[in-house]
Amino acid sequence: MAFFLKELGEMTGVEFYQLARLRTAVFVVEQACAYQEIDAIDEQAKHLWALDEDGQIVSYARIFQQEQTVHFGRVIVAPAYRGQNEGHRLIKEVLQRIEQCYPALPIEIEAQAHLEKFYGQYGFKTITPPFYEDGILHVGMKKKQAQRLSRKVRVLASFSAKIDESDESEWFLLSLLTKSRLFI
Repeated sequence: MAFFLKELGEMTGVEFYQLARLRTAVFVVEQACAYQEIDAIDEQAKHLWALDEDGQIVSYARIFQQEQTVHFGRVIVAPAYRGQNEGHRLIKEVLQRIEQCYPALPIEIEAQAHLEKFYGQYGFKTITPPFYEDGILHVGMKKKQAQRLSRKVRVLASFSAKIDESDESEWFLLSLLTKSRLFI
């Protein structure tokens, strides 16, 4: 299995058609929700999907930024792959890609209410009371990403952890490094 991450302009027509077909089959037909499935967010989103060895879609989600928050949604596991932990594999990949593309930004999602505990396993906290969207009960959830330390802080922390506390010359060297422009 392989994951792919592309913006709309990078996709082939066939790729987008296959993703839109699965999304419509699940969100409009299977869940009996009449709504505009393809929307303006698709133009700005990064689309993440997994293909099996035969080129069939296993799972999908779209990732996008609005202001200083990252969102993901349209999370799907194809019917043939449900019950095989593909949802967990997809969410792990989504979170990894968000960390790469949008480091340190908080993540907010609107999850179907019955998946609240599932997303809770990944550090998401419920931030809204339940609400209906397109006839399906949802909750707003949020996850804060770990702040990445700058290279300077990582190097200094590594160095200071190795200092002999009784050796004043090592402490003096550390103080010079922190005041220098070496790591800026």
